[in-house]
Amino acid sequence: MYDAFCERLRAELNPGGELESVLAERIIVLPAARRLGKIETGILTWRYYEIRVERANDKATKDDILYKSKKSARRACPYTSGT
Repeated sequence: MYDAFCERLRAELNPGGELESVLAERIIVLPAARRLGKIETGILTWRYYEIRVERANDKATKDDILYKSKKSARRACPYTSGT
């Protein structure tokens, strides 16, 4: 389907020389190049947020461990008021 579109477009542009052939090919591949750029942007954005979630989970785990260790240290020390 895409190949047929490219062939029709190439026939309509009817490049007459080397320069026109190069320009015609650039025109033909332009829509595909735009789509690839959007796909690449989507993938990179997805990975960026995936990393942010991983870091937030790591921080939450570390904070939870720190909180639990402080809480158990308060219980173990008889000279604190427990606050």
